[in-house]
Amino acid sequence: MKKVLALLFAFTVAGMVSCSKSPEAEAKALMLDMTKATESAAEKIEKASNAKGAADALIGYAENMKELSVRGKELEKKFPDFKPEGNDKFKTEQDAMMKSMERFTAAMTGAMVKYPGAKEIMDASVKMTEIMKD
Repeated sequence: MKKVLALLFAFTVAGMVSCSKSPEAEAKALMLDMTKATESAAEKIEKASNAKGAADALIGYAENMKELSVRGKELEKKFPDFKPEGNDKFKTEQDAMMKSMERFTAAMTGAMVKYPGAKEIMDASVKMTEIMKD
């Protein structure tokens, strides 16, 4: 799952490349939206009172990230020469995103430990992969 999240993040970072104002401003806005979605999902998973609640949070996260990924692809098409990778202008946003991904991964792992073998969690993991791969 970490690989899927890391690939999605790398792909989205590579894809976030424009805005009506500037490519940099739109890239930062997209990173912020990704961070908020990831933090929100982590919080929902952590607060879930049962496996279904955690599973719903996982699926909701995948759906949100899919939308953000599409947005990143659209931005990349608009500004194909803009490359945010390794750009110090985005260090704060990239650090925040990585921190939120670590929290999300810990929350997801915690749910798997808290609800071992729960069908809802297993089904959600499969559905997440399906949503993100399209």
